[in-house]
Amino acid sequence: TDKLWPNDYVILNNLADIYQFYLKEYVLAEDKWLKIIEIKSDYTDAYTNLYGLYGAQDQKEKGLLTLLKGLQNNPRNIYIMAHIARHYRSVGDKERSDFYFELAIKEAVEENNSQAAESLRLELQGS
Repeated sequence: TDKLWPNDYVILNNLADIYQFYLKEYVLAEDKWLKIIEIKSDYTDAYTNLYGLYGAQDQKEKGLLTLLKGLQNNPRNIYIMAHIARHYRSVGDKERSDFYFELAIKEAVEENNSQAAESLRLELQGS
């Protein structure tokens, strides 16, 4: 299927999901997520799913680099900022975690997304 439509990120996403979450074929899943990022750098689920894939393989640093690349390609994305904050919290780096939570809160406020801002504030207070 991906040979017929090699640049269709929806098809690649479906394949990556199947490979990662159902078949546990991590090499194939990684290949599809990376291809999606290459053809549609604003598709944030590819970064976060790839982060999860790397985390499942105990490659947290590689996962973090994926999220940072996602933020570089999508500098105002609250979803990726929050994932980065949670990553740093999970490895015990409170300073960086707080920084990314605060960055995400600021962006949510600028976007008039009060629900996201409040949710992130609560998460920050709990960390």
